[in-house]
Amino acid sequence: MNKFIKPLVSMLTVCAILSFSTAAKALDSAGTALNNQIEKIEASAPTSDFGNQVKSIQITVKDASNYNFKASDFHIEFPTVVNGATQISKQAVKDIKIEGNKITLSFDAFAYNQKFNIVCDANSKLNFNKDNIKFDLGDADKFLKRTYQGSYTTQTLNYRLFVPKTTEKAPLVLVLHGGGEIGSDNEAQLVANDMVTGFASDAQQAIHKAYVVAPQLPAELKVNVATTGKLGWNEEKVKPALIEIIKGLEKEYPNIDQSRIYVAGCSMGAMGTWGLITTYPGFFTAAMPVCGQGDIALMDKVKNLPIWAFHATNDPIVPMYGQKDQYKYNNNIIGTKTLVYRLKELGSNIKFTEYSTEDMLKAGVPVDKNVAYNHFAWVPAFNNQEAINWLFSQKK
Repeated sequence: MNKFIKPLVSMLTVCAILSFSTAAKALDSAGTALNNQIEKIEASAPTSDFGNQVKSIQITVKDASNYNFKASDFHIEFPTVVNGATQISKQAVKDIKIEGNKITLSFDAFAYNQKFNIVCDANSKLNFNKDNIKFDLGDADKFLKRTYQGSYTTQTLNYRLFVPKTTEKAPLVLVLHGGGEIGSDNEAQLVANDMVTGFASDAQQAIHKAYVVAPQLPAELKVNVATTGKLGWNEEKVKPALIEIIKGLEKEYPNIDQSRIYVAGCSMGAMGTWGLITTYPGFFTAAMPVCGQGDIALMDKVKNLPIWAFHATNDPIVPMYGQKDQYKYNNNIIGTKTLVYRLKELGSNIKFTEYSTEDMLKAGVPVDKNVAYNHFAWVPAFNNQEAINWLFSQKK
């Protein structure tokens, strides 16, 4: 399942506060002309193994007959705020084609999940930014935008929903993102990596029809016990909100197979996966936590639940065995492999896959370039079609 790789750039840039520069806008919103030169701007940023990537942009102008632009007349700006000051990094446009009234800019692909501006040094009326572009986001465009507002909790959660094209019963997969995709845009959980959208790809839906639910955790709830006291997906009001979302969808879509409700997640999302299955034993049919931690004292609650867990040996972010104060909301919170040992002591048939440095390199994860990549066990885990098939084979 070659649909599930998360780039390091997403993890390294997601914490930056991104803002637009003061470059003049050519459009007031995507597809709406503002001046007398541009009619529309379009770009394709399809789902890929490294999240959605922008590779080219097409500008439709009213009259291109007077234009004689070179690629060097354009550049891309990426504004970030560092210590209160805006810093601009730049990237060159490598090629330009003018055909009829269309100007196509080509460049080295960059992550869609960030703010950027296109600047024309030869004509400021052709300046624009990301918000002015109508994007084709591939599999991410298949998801409906939803907002949950609790009926018995005060928690509000944005989420995205994929509805399969079938008249038959189909399972539901709840997918919990990691700490890099927190926010309120209701988009980052789809475009920063392929963990969610891979389940909705044509190739995967041809094998396993499924409803896919992808909530987004508000930024203020990101797990960091040591500094903020927040528990991420394990916040007291968040867990029941997730269950209520699923129950509401079961009523809205009677074809959801309630005997096949799955949960999966990576990093902070795996912590949420362990938290959900131990808080609501019997609700989920199977679980797939990747590079997370859980409460070892609660493993008896899930000893009979089908679980396939994954972790990389040298993970520096969430230790495979031990504890890290940042994520430890009680002294029982421990890494995946220790949880696996405990579950096996309890008679569980849990499946566990550990990835060595060699395994990670073989999966295309450059752990030799940056130690942080050792956290990326979701790359081989969600590329493992055997594991995906196993998940969908589980039934109550």
